[in-house]
Amino acid sequence: MYEVTTLSVDYSSVTLQKERARIGVKINRSDLQLATADALFCNAQLEVTLRCDPNAKRDVAGQHTMEDLSLRVFLIAETKRYSVGQGAIGLSLSTPKTALDIGTLSQFAAARGVMECKRIGDAGKDEEPEEAQE
Repeated sequence: MYEVTTLSVDYSSVTLQKERARIGVKINRSDLQLATADALFCNAQLEVTLRCDPNAKRDVAGQHTMEDLSLRVFLIAETKRYSVGQGAIGLSLSTPKTALDIGTLSQFAAARGVMECKRIGDAGKDEEPEEAQE
């Protein structure tokens, strides 16, 4: 059985496609071993709780306050792959648009926060191509 993994993350873009919503996630490479990333994010269905501080966007460069993680979204998401760069691991979480409040999810774009995730199975077939966030 899989365990819940809690990671500090930077959320990048939130995109809407025909029937799905996607949110890009970046994880500091030193925070997650690649073997763990493989097991967690390759062709995976995940239970995910996304949290962020809606005021953190006002932080100055180098400031990392996450005192108020009041913005929270729970979703069942899929990710097929992840990408690895020199300093970060990037991935895209995909979920049906009907499964969440798009307005709330949009507040995560370009925010910093915490992602709690647990693999619950393998990803299903997705008709729309997935792009890893780099």
